[in-house]
Amino acid sequence: MAVKTTHYFWRDEKLYARITYVDLQGKRRQKAKRVKSDDLRNVEETIRELRNELQEGGPNTFIEGRTPLTQYLDHWLEITKHSRSEKTNADYEMLIRRYIKPTLGKIELGKLSKMEIQALYSKMIDQGLSSRTVRYTHSVLSVALKQAIAWDKLKRNPLAGVKLPKKEHKEMKVLDEKEVKQFLAECAKDKNGLIFELALYTGMRPEEYLGLQWKDIDFDKGILRVQRKVRYNHKGGGWYFGELKTEKSKRNFPLDEPLLVALKRHKIEQWQMVQDRFEKKQEYERLSLVFASEVGTPLSVRNLQRDSFKPILKNAKLPDIRLYDLRHTCATLLLAQGTDIKTVSEWLGHANPDETLRTYAHVLPSMKIQAGKNIAQAMRG
Repeated sequence: MAVKTTHYFWRDEKLYARITYVDLQGKRRQKAKRVKSDDLRNVEETIRELRNELQEGGPNTFIEGRTPLTQYLDHWLEITKHSRSEKTNADYEMLIRRYIKPTLGKIELGKLSKMEIQALYSKMIDQGLSSRTVRYTHSVLSVALKQAIAWDKLKRNPLAGVKLPKKEHKEMKVLDEKEVKQFLAECAKDKNGLIFELALYTGMRPEEYLGLQWKDIDFDKGILRVQRKVRYNHKGGGWYFGELKTEKSKRNFPLDEPLLVALKRHKIEQWQMVQDRFEKKQEYERLSLVFASEVGTPLSVRNLQRDSFKPILKNAKLPDIRLYDLRHTCATLLLAQGTDIKTVSEWLGHANPDETLRTYAHVLPSMKIQAGKNIAQAMRG
């Protein structure tokens, strides 16, 4: 952040000094301060004070009630970015840029009203956006404004009393046992079929199984360990390995014999392909990924869905589900087979069993029916 120019000016017969500086986003900003005794001889002293404030506290020092919301949000995102993951920062930046700034950005921080915020949410719904998007946007704005209050930049929270759209409960799409067999039969014909088979067996999230490295698989013990996730930084570009969602996300899976055999075969085939590239002096990233592109980089979820997953579903004449729904299918099958909630929660890496209960409540009625049959069988034969 650099001071570019200095000025002084008169307003209502009062003398002010002003500096123009460049903020953390590269935008030009100005800050003025009253000069002591309205004496031109004190202008340089006041300018030095402004420079010192800027140097010591950074641009956040000059945020105040008259600051446009856009400017405040830019500063807030930059100053607090280390408290969030890169993925969350990217989501926040996108929601602010796409929805908040165009409608509310020019309003002064201290003049932001409930009515203007409510109008924004209503506009988003009218545009066909989901209640989930509106509620997420509200969450981001809430965190930002609560921080403004904590920094003494805002006296009241204009979000208090704002009404949110009701949560949408979309029906979960999963494959049943018969469809799973059809799906796996078609997977056997696709070069990426092993990825989907492993996803279905473990219920791992896409960023977890695409971040697997060979050191995570103990072939002697038949154990797979989830240690990290892989993400793509859409803002800055480039892949990166990140921390898992929660501590409970770090988990181990016992692999059955067919999966172990398939993974061993895949490892040999991958090694042969890499050796071939080296002999031809072709580039290959040494990331030791279990599932990688032809140049060794992580696979793209979007490309994986488009090039393999969706065609497999179509060829097998199965419902059009998302790649993430393999995780839901895994959980539903486990519960339907009578696996207890705590074990399913640990298998999925949920923070606690309550999360599992909330997510898969639709499976529980059928489980109760089966439980009734089980107890009747035990009592009456």
